[in-house]
Amino acid sequence: MPLDVTPTAPATDEMIVVDQFYVVVDASSSQNMFACEKALVQSLVRAIPNGSYEAGLVSFGGYGSGDWQQCKLAPLDRGHLEARTAGLEHLGGLTPLGRALLAAGRDLGARTGRAAVVVFSDGEADRADTLSACQALADGYAGDLCIYTVFVGDADTKAGGLGRALLADMASSTGCGYAWDHAEIASAAGMEQMVRRIFFGKRPVAAAAASRDIGNVYFDFDKSYVKPEYSALLDEAAALALQGTGITVRAGYPEILEGSKEPGVARPDFDTIQEEAVRYLNEGDVTTAGVDAWIKADGHTDSVGSMTYNHDLARRRAEAVAEELVQRGVPRNRIEIGVFGEQAPAVPNSSAANRALNRRVELRVLR
Repeated sequence: MPLDVTPTAPATDEMIVVDQFYVVVDASSSQNMFACEKALVQSLVRAIPNGSYEAGLVSFGGYGSGDWQQCKLAPLDRGHLEARTAGLEHLGGLTPLGRALLAAGRDLGARTGRAAVVVFSDGEADRADTLSACQALADGYAGDLCIYTVFVGDADTKAGGLGRALLADMASSTGCGYAWDHAEIASAAGMEQMVRRIFFGKRPVAAAAASRDIGNVYFDFDKSYVKPEYSALLDEAAALALQGTGITVRAGYPEILEGSKEPGVARPDFDTIQEEAVRYLNEGDVTTAGVDAWIKADGHTDSVGSMTYNHDLARRRAEAVAEELVQRGVPRNRIEIGVFGEQAPAVPNSSAANRALNRRVELRVLR
């Protein structure tokens, strides 16, 4: 049975550093502990953190890739992934582990960032072919790719000992992986430690400390265009980014930029706000600290619709705001986009008014 675990949350000084998460499952005839392996895969899917990364899976075995079970890489939809792992079958047949790794690479495609590939297997596969596939997988990914392995088998047998050694070599092949024995992650504590090793890294303290909220751009239902009433807010966001060095904003300044508390309703004093903000910029209320500044635009949605659709809608909203800033002269490389979909609501999605508050792009200046 799967472990009774819940999504792992990062500590206050941690952040998710994975952009793509991919699981490879050995369902071949040599895997005589498939029930144990399946339960561990299900437990891992339950324990992975909430976040704006992509997830996918391939289970290999049988006598050709047509027999395989695959969940294509897509924005994390835990419910869908849990259903797919619950339906995993012991396919029997051959153990083409190398081919399965190459299939994972094709699914990753031209993506970049940081990818975590987690392999569950007894390691009874062709050694040279498998290690060659590990190298091809890492070389074909335009970013940092780490291979993690879980040995599910009997290490006391000759085949098991060789399989365990192969999985250890796979994990070390990318220089950033790790190899577990299935017994090490068979408890809630062990599973949490595994998830933390794969997903989390230290949050940059300096960047977090220098963050300043600018305000929110709100959107109509299922829309991604920026409404004219946010022009003043975007003008001031652009002015901050174009200072060219680190920015220290006086305590009252974010309030000046905050805008209306009601989405879609412009503050009647926006023109006055803009003039006052420009005066602050010109009269020394904004000082430099010798570090380049940039804008963070985080896209969000309400909970209406699927997680996959909302992830894409949040991305389009953040990109629309970024384009507005570019048109105001901000270099695109000074704008960082975050995509949260429905996973980080500002308020509960319990009413139409609350859902309107969650359809937003949050703007911050960082240095």
